Amino acid sequence: GVLVGGGLALRYRTRSTLALAALVALVGRLWMYHRRYDDTMLLFLLLALGALALRTRRRSHWLIFALVGASLWAPLRRSDLTPLVVLARVGCWIGAVGILLAALERGEDPDPVEDQGAAGSPEAGNPAPGSAEARLPAAPASEAPA
Repeated sequence: GVLVGGGLALRYRTRSTLALAALVALVGRLWMYHRRYDDTMLLFLLLALGALALRTRRRSHWLIFALVGASLWAPLRRSDLTPLVVLARVGCWIGAVGILLAALERGEDPDPVEDQGAAGSPEAGNPAPGSAEARLPAAPASEAPA
């Protein structure tokens, strides 16, 4: 589990934090024994799928978002968790990560804000909010230093 999660995180390290959290959350959920209340860690997967569906507007992304949502929101009692139900839920989650990975390979990151650089990141050219640079007015193009 650690090797799979680490390998996925390394492979997709340039992608959004939301996509990475979704990938390692599923690996963590499937890696070890968990109880039903541990399914909340899959909220990262659900958020990534929702953001991806909003961004791409593809029906397949909306469908997998709804399926993962239903698998997490369905009020199941302990007696309802038969091996078939558990297998269907796990299959849905693995399929969702497959769709997310395929979208990442196509360059469709679920978090477009991070693609443009976060506020306060020097590499994005955005000064940190509240810093002296953020309070200074921008120099007109004619007065900009060469």
